[in-house]
Amino acid sequence: MTKNSQTRSAFLYAVNHFFIFAFHWAMILFLPLFFKQAGLNDALIGVLISLFSLATIILIFPLGVLADRLNPRIMFLSGASCAVLFNILMPHTLSLWAMCALMLFAGGAISLMLISISALFIKQMGVEQRGVQVAVFNIGSIMGAGISAYFSGWLYLWKGDIMVIFWLGAGYSALAILTGLMLPSLKGIPFSVLEYKEDMGHAWMWILIFVVAITASHSGFEHAGYTLLQTEVIGLDAEQVGRAFFYISLWMTAITLFAGRLHDRLSRPLIMLGIAMVISGIFQAASGHAHEFMDFLALRLAHTFGDSFSTLLIPVVAATTFSRRRIGGTYAFILTVNTASYFIFANIGGLINQNMGFIASFDLSGALLLAGGIIAIFIIRPWFRARASHFI
Repeated sequence: MTKNSQTRSAFLYAVNHFFIFAFHWAMILFLPLFFKQAGLNDALIGVLISLFSLATIILIFPLGVLADRLNPRIMFLSGASCAVLFNILMPHTLSLWAMCALMLFAGGAISLMLISISALFIKQMGVEQRGVQVAVFNIGSIMGAGISAYFSGWLYLWKGDIMVIFWLGAGYSALAILTGLMLPSLKGIPFSVLEYKEDMGHAWMWILIFVVAITASHSGFEHAGYTLLQTEVIGLDAEQVGRAFFYISLWMTAITLFAGRLHDRLSRPLIMLGIAMVISGIFQAASGHAHEFMDFLALRLAHTFGDSFSTLLIPVVAATTFSRRRIGGTYAFILTVNTASYFIFANIGGLINQNMGFIASFDLSGALLLAGGIIAIFIIRPWFRARASHFI
């Protein structure tokens, strides 16, 4: 496969990645406002948002194993269909328990789409310019999140009705079905589940588990309070929330391409991950102390410089290190750790938001990232360099 054909193939996956994250972030950013209008407090909102992650914790590893054995395209289309159904049902739900059930259902839909598209992409990835290919794939998710946030905020401000997010969510999910039909059909390969033990024994697996747990912790805090910090503390309106996210997505697109090219030249993922976590942590904490739109935007641009490197390097390392035929289950295990961290810290964030305020959440999540980066650079990296790439 030539470099150009590899990039074109990555673009098809990026389009599908776009619609997954367009649906996901329309919900994550604006569902807290929907729940607020329903009369729920900040702690309950954190719990509800975390149920996205709880469903993924339960489902994503079994789904990853299935993605190695079944046709991932069918799994993707099933997940997109479930996402359409969620957007139809949630606007008409008044019961707290029904909201909980639907959030779990939406988490299952996201899990189906995310693990199947990731497994397909990594299994089909070319061997050259992996950093650039993952960059193109990730740009789909970044732009999906940014454009979705912008239009959701703008449409909400124009219509004055939070229900518009469900109209958009249904549209994104329906388009995911249409573009998903263009994905290749890939047959699964039956093998013993015990073969995953080989990947679990790799030193990089445990390094990725550490990095993913730390980097995902700040996303859990953000899911519980990112929008409410902007609207209730800084004083932004819904359109400004969406516009800031859109600008950030454009910035992250450029940084992700830069990060992909830099990785392909240097191949120094561990030091790059550590530096990225330090930068991300410093400006995560600072973001909670913004006073108006422009300084908040500037701090988030600095924060997402680090985020862009982290989100690119994790799948690149996985694709380079682990067996491709088992990558569905192996990568799903990494995503399980990622989502478990979301879940735990979204709940912690909700409690901190309720009792100490949103600024405290950003301070704590930034401190965790900063500490994780320092550990990666000064403890894990020397340990890793002194040993073979596998545990003995």
